[in-house]
Amino acid sequence: MRYMLRTATITIAVLAAPTFACAEDAATAAKAPSAEAAPAATGGGPREATPQTMPSKFSADNAAKDKIPLAVHPFELTAAQKQAILRSIGGNRTPAAPAALAGGQQPEPQPGAVLADGYELQDLSPDVIAQAPGLRGYKLVTVQERAFIVSPDNRIVVAEITK
Repeated sequence: MRYMLRTATITIAVLAAPTFACAEDAATAAKAPSAEAAPAATGGGPREATPQTMPSKFSADNAAKDKIPLAVHPFELTAAQKQAILRSIGGNRTPAAPAALAGGQQPEPQPGAVLADGYELQDLSPDVIAQAPGLRGYKLVTVQERAFIVSPDNRIVVAEITK
């Protein structure tokens, strides 16, 4: 009985192995090379990599995206929306460094960085919110000719708007 079970197991294993290999080969052969995998096939990156998963050292687009801080939101604002924001701050421009720190000069706001305490957060005007509803809940900081969109919860600068 034991001998018969062992023989049956070996027979099944031998018969099943080529079937799996043939099925795998057929699936691989049937798969046509896609446009997404073309850079990898030409030696430009890992096999089966897509444009989105291509490592930065092989993709200039992904290398540029890797340099954007995670806290920065890519607000899709039109030129008219940006102009509305800049018009809304017309008379509210603040000096470049509103309050110098004890150790020296106030740090300049930058997207992705925490805003220093010396800058005052302003509400966005209702007209701006009506034109760009995605900005609801954010605050505004102005420095000379630039506007910075800030998350009020953690004071992180999420976007910069310039002329």
